[in-house]
Amino acid sequence: MQASKKTSDDKMDTSSHTPLQASPSYHCRKMRRVESAILRRLAKSGHIKQLINSTDPHPDERRKALNDLDVIRRENDQLLQKIKGMGCSIPNCCLHNVNDEDYEKISSGSEEEQSSSEEESDQDISPPASTGNMEVEFQVVSPRKAARRPSPAKNLPPVTTANRFDKLNSTPAPRETREFPASINLKPRDNYSTLLKEITEKFPGTTNKFLYGYINIQAASDENRLQIVQLLTEKKEEFC
Repeated sequence: MQASKKTSDDKMDTSSHTPLQASPSYHCRKMRRVESAILRRLAKSGHIKQLINSTDPHPDERRKALNDLDVIRRENDQLLQKIKGMGCSIPNCCLHNVNDEDYEKISSGSEEEQSSSEEESDQDISPPASTGNMEVEFQVVSPRKAARRPSPAKNLPPVTTANRFDKLNSTPAPRETREFPASINLKPRDNYSTLLKEITEKFPGTTNKFLYGYINIQAASDENRLQIVQLLTEKKEEFC
């Protein structure tokens, strides 16, 4: 904490000597200068007290700060005595900031006690919580009061939906008119690829595929099927 230093503004002439034939406005201005010096010292002392209460300074710094406060208080006492003796010579002048209450605070030293009491009151703004008056009996709300009144039914038009697939259900699916002859199941042998090639070349449109361990041969017509059966019989192939 740095001690407050006196500035040139705070250095006031405590002599009561005034120039000869001083005008009332001169006395008013001089009185206001003294009042400004008093108010600056009050602000300075309030700042020092705030630092003491908030920062918990070292004992040496605390003693120095308290000494500065005592110096400021004594200087203000001198300025107050001077300003009381001066008095404003302008009737009903409202330009002065220091009133009688400030005189009493500074001269009696009660201003320090008031600031400390204000800080304590700021810390205890809200009273401690008490549950003595907070016990409220639980009340059950009747279902009739809690229930919400039903709104009257509105006559709304019926909702209609369109089935886009209705036409598909009414129209029967076309049946396949083409009928294929029964297939031939040939037992595979070592030379079955040559045999299948020969059947495909002689009977165009014939298809074949493996099915459950047999070669399933599908002829394009009944006539082709009979000729394929005759060919397999001549070659002594096993089929069914």
